[in-house]
Amino acid sequence: MMKKFMSVVMLGTVLMSLGGCAKEVPPPTADATAPTVENTITELVPEEGAELTYWALREDFARDAAQRFEAEYGVPVNVEIVGFEAMQKLTLEGPAGNAADIIWGKHEHASTVYDAGLVLPIDPQIVARLQDTVLETSIAPLMVDGNLCAVPHYMESIAVFYNKDLVDSPATTFEQIMSEAPGFNDPNNNKFYYMSTIGGYNLHPYLSAAGFELFGPDGTDNENPGFDTPEFLEGLKNIRKLGEILPVKAEDIKMNAGAFVQQNFIDGNIAYLVNGPWFLGQLNESGLNYGITQFPTINGSPAKPFSAVIGNYVNAFTEYPIAAQLFAEFLTTLESAEKLYTTGGDMPIHKDAGKLPAIAESVAGPVFIEQFKNSVPQPAVSRMSYFWSISEAIYSEVFDGNMTPEDAQSKMIADYEALLASE
Repeated sequence: MMKKFMSVVMLGTVLMSLGGCAKEVPPPTADATAPTVENTITELVPEEGAELTYWALREDFARDAAQRFEAEYGVPVNVEIVGFEAMQKLTLEGPAGNAADIIWGKHEHASTVYDAGLVLPIDPQIVARLQDTVLETSIAPLMVDGNLCAVPHYMESIAVFYNKDLVDSPATTFEQIMSEAPGFNDPNNNKFYYMSTIGGYNLHPYLSAAGFELFGPDGTDNENPGFDTPEFLEGLKNIRKLGEILPVKAEDIKMNAGAFVQQNFIDGNIAYLVNGPWFLGQLNESGLNYGITQFPTINGSPAKPFSAVIGNYVNAFTEYPIAAQLFAEFLTTLESAEKLYTTGGDMPIHKDAGKLPAIAESVAGPVFIEQFKNSVPQPAVSRMSYFWSISEAIYSEVFDGNMTPEDAQSKMIADYEALLASE
């Protein structure tokens, strides 16, 4: 029994480090057998007497969706708000029967929870319908061994905000920004033409523009992060170029400085700011005259940021697997897409979401949808945690000019190999 308990603890550790390819973990008790879904059903209907619990992140949207689902299907849904620990809670409480029927989570957890037998593959009938209704790029990140492990719900990525009172027409090339920045920058008064916080996430566009593919073309090669490639070296050179036009130390603009940077943009001291849709609420309340554009090209190549797909996973130990899957699918309807955007500003993955007036007529909606199409799904391999642990410090040294791109590449390789040796 202790060995089985430790299996679950180890899986939890992997999830906390954003792992993606854990080995199969056995259920912790002999009698915790997950019910299966019969794929031979000609029409999926909720089980009689079904009642669901949904671990959600967005409260207003979730409660509205629960009411609409009950009105249509006669199945009540209890909504519980659970933060970023949702997948960890599933790991610990799912096999014991104490987890929700549907759980929100990012795509980076798909392999881990699926391989551990904690979530159900989505029924082929629902998958077929989703292929007609959601963006194709939202499905692939949630696929494991040919199975869809969660119903895609919404997407996250970053783009470039700009102050319309400072920028007449947004730049389409990074070279233009480099030429214009020196005439605006005034670091003594916290004025910066182009601003981005520094870290492995926000700096990825400058590497992808050089052709760098972290963990391979589809981000699934756990054996080869690609740090020894010429494309990675060119990407590091792009980071140094960013440092040349952003006269501030990396230490002062790391991710924990996000709130200060956002307020500085609102105060009119920054012309361009790299940020995400989570900034929209504060920005709209401020009344700033702003616009949003996709990342400018670098040396003529598209700069693709990381993106994440947030999905709704179905607990493998639910008593109502069909009702749970139908609810997860219900969260992706066009009506749900509109509610998702209007209640919280999240970007839905429905193919026709961009046609909804609330999104089509907004400043942010069309841009983020297009940027998502031109993004790179954040790799979900288990060794992605190694990348996070070493990239920020090395990227910062390059940004500050304390380390040449060539030396940084060598250190990235050496530090990564040291982590491999510790396995």
